Amino acid sequence: MQTDKHHAHRYSDTASVNLAWQDWLVSPMGKKLLDQETELFNSILPGLRGYALAISSLSQPDALVAGSRNAHRWWLKVDATTKVAGAATELPMVVHDPVQWPFQDDSLDVVVLHHTLEFSQWPHQTLREAVRCLEPSGHLVVVGFNPFSLWGIGRALFGRWSTKIPWLSRFISPWRVADWLTMLDCKVTRAYYTRALFPWQNIFSRWGIGIKLNSKSFSSGYWPGASYALVCKPEVPCLTPIQKSWRRREFTGLPLAGRTIKEAPNIRSSHVTNGHASKHRH
Repeated sequence: MQTDKHHAHRYSDTASVNLAWQDWLVSPMGKKLLDQETELFNSILPGLRGYALAISSLSQPDALVAGSRNAHRWWLKVDATTKVAGAATELPMVVHDPVQWPFQDDSLDVVVLHHTLEFSQWPHQTLREAVRCLEPSGHLVVVGFNPFSLWGIGRALFGRWSTKIPWLSRFISPWRVADWLTMLDCKVTRAYYTRALFPWQNIFSRWGIGIKLNSKSFSSGYWPGASYALVCKPEVPCLTPIQKSWRRREFTGLPLAGRTIKEAPNIRSSHVTNGHASKHRH
């Protein structure tokens, strides 16, 4: 994917993006979305077994991966200078290049991209690195903002001029992410959606207009949710054993001896004439 030259500065300045993300998380809408995504992770990660897990996220991921059963877990972060609000994390932090991860091929069982592609300068290359580090039997979880939601409408109206989270980020559709995964020999096994949230609830509350569209209005699993989570798995080609082509044994054409016993004489060659047996004269 080519980087948008007009808006490349939005995704390259990692420190300012981290600070803006932390400020947005303490807002009512950011806190509601993070709570829904934490609930979603608690239902997804326990079913993804494995040994090693790595999560790439701008926010503190301890609550997100609390339901994981992986023995070793790492927090992938691009910028280590920005302090994260909240208590100190228990996960070891790995400062990495988003387009060149410090992991070997097929070394991770579970990889989580929590709103990473929206703020990556090269989202396709970031996704490629995540798939490269994933084991053939592992799972990849991609979380992003849903453009086909009320938040997507808000981004279409204010995203071009706004410099605030979440409007300045990319809203990559889950179908586009699925297309990218197809080129990387991965397939989406399950798609989850959070509940619908009204993006302008804070603005209308200032004007005294009561609009109630909270997290209980829609149950989880419907596509108009504010964010989505795609569970992906590498497509490992099925190995077909090469069977040996058996052929029937061919006998060599050796000359065989002729018959040693002659045929019995034909008794019909003799006939009876006037009651006496007579033979043909030779």
